[in-house]
Amino acid sequence: QDACELIAIGLGLKQYRCEWSTNGRECGALIQGHDVPLHLKIIHRVNETPRLVCLWGNCGDGLNKGCLVRHVQEKHLEYRWPCPRCGALFTRRGVMDAHRATCA
Repeated sequence: QDACELIAIGLGLKQYRCEWSTNGRECGALIQGHDVPLHLKIIHRVNETPRLVCLWGNCGDGLNKGCLVRHVQEKHLEYRWPCPRCGALFTRRGVMDAHRATCA
């Protein structure tokens, strides 16, 4: 398999502790990376408003609901995609793929 597919599998299987806070209480649930979107949607109901505030830790960033999962993965769970050729790190796979196409 392509190295990027292996990284994606690894990020999906890795366990994270949910730091989403509701009424001052941190969730604390252990969730696998591939379950983060569903956990945020079902447990924390993040899809109910078009604009929301990230309640992960002390973040407080204002976001459109469609950006929240990516925001949590990139900023809080620190998802990183290394270029298999030069090792440069990217927060988004698509950006890394574009880089890799021109990387010597």
